[in-house]
Amino acid sequence: MHFTCLIPGRTHSQFTASKCDDISCSEVIRALNLEDDPELEEIEGRIDQYADETNEWKKKKTVAEKLTKSRFQHLSATNYCLIPFGRHRC
Repeated sequence: MHFTCLIPGRTHSQFTASKCDDISCSEVIRALNLEDDPELEEIEGRIDQYADETNEWKKKKTVAEKLTKSRFQHLSATNYCLIPFGRHRC
């Protein structure tokens, strides 16, 4: 396939790729001369921000899972059981 990209305010760029070609974002950015494009820089900044936020949430998830597991083990280790008339030692 042959692509011609037209971007307002820029000269057009062309590159060729087949359906099975694997091209990276950096190759496309370079081919289209977008390295200093403010809109692209903003998008890349948001991607970095979202990646940081995702890592923070993953850490919080791990902490919550460990806490949940710990609490479950604690509850399982207790020797109380519930019966319809209240709590009794098993």
